Amino acid sequence: RGPLPRRRNRSSPELIFMKIMKSSTLLAGLLGLVFTAQAQQIPLYSHLYFAQAMVNPARSGAKGFSELVTIHRQQWQGMEGAPETSALLFNGATNKERVGYSVYAFTDATDIVRRSGIYGHYAYHAQLSENAILSFGLGAGYVNNTFDMASIRVKNEGDPFLFPSNTNGSLDLNAGINLKVENFQMGVAVPQLLQPT
Repeated sequence: RGPLPRRRNRSSPELIFMKIMKSSTLLAGLLGLVFTAQAQQIPLYSHLYFAQAMVNPARSGAKGFSELVTIHRQQWQGMEGAPETSALLFNGATNKERVGYSVYAFTDATDIVRRSGIYGHYAYHAQLSENAILSFGLGAGYVNNTFDMASIRVKNEGDPFLFPSNTNGSLDLNAGINLKVENFQMGVAVPQLLQPT
């Protein structure tokens, strides 16, 4: 006969790890129930390869030359209230391509909600090595929300909800960072830092 199988020690590292993972998963689930989520309403673009500075301020002036980009996106053609987005971007660089800037304006409409905004971005491109560039970007802008109350269909034309101001605007900030090594690039952007309502 061979040797008897050994009993597994209940305090083995594998069991301790499994207990920690179960506890962490349970804790994360409970925290998810306690805190509410907040979403950001930003326009949806489908040609970001041509206008990366609209999403990440650190990409402003990264190409080293000036450009003017226009984008128009219309979804669900023929449907009433379908989303429609238009944008105009001017992007350029100065100071031997170390400083980038961009200005862009957009309008984004879905049904009765129209959102318009204008942003200015500044970026600094630091040359880490011959093939690596680290870019930092910051942007500021103004966002305006408009509601077309005349398009709302209601039973009661005198509904008090229809009479308050249907336009509100607020200032906003964006930030971003981007690393480019030869043909590879990776970036992170944080839009709507001031969370305009």
